[in-house]
Amino acid sequence: MGFINRRSTRRFNEKSDIYNIRAENIRKWMNDESADGFYGSAFNAEEKAKIAKSTVRNDVASTKDTENKYVCDDTNDYVFSLSRQELEDESLRFINADNIDKARLSLTTDFARAKAATTFNNYGLYWTRSPSQNEWCFWDYDVYNVLADGYVTFNHCCLNGRCVRPAIKLI
Repeated sequence: MGFINRRSTRRFNEKSDIYNIRAENIRKWMNDESADGFYGSAFNAEEKAKIAKSTVRNDVASTKDTENKYVCDDTNDYVFSLSRQELEDESLRFINADNIDKARLSLTTDFARAKAATTFNNYGLYWTRSPSQNEWCFWDYDVYNVLADGYVTFNHCCLNGRCVRPAIKLI
């Protein structure tokens, strides 16, 4: 599990742009082939040859909201964060978000803990790629995230301590 804190992104002038700018920064870091990026530093050439470039859905259905003004075009990525819909997909061995699900638990890495990731019994909180426009949202820039017990909820996208849980599809 990687770690991104609010200092990892640029400052924002428009609240409505906060989610998409942050998501784009995280996406670029996950797919960056340089030694500074996740893809470039986490995988060797042999491993990269086994990772498929995937069409990543970013539509309203991927958020499970009925409408969402923050969704964006689909992307093609080697590495991505799971969506809220994927984290509740039984075919991927997850259960409904209204329940705590051990399949969604994610142990934090030494790197994430050294960067002050929020942990509970070494399990971390991590972001999905899905912006939230839930009627209970307090901010215009909430995003769905997974708590340390595996429960899917939403929270402000710039809170410190949340992690990134990269996902890949193998060829």
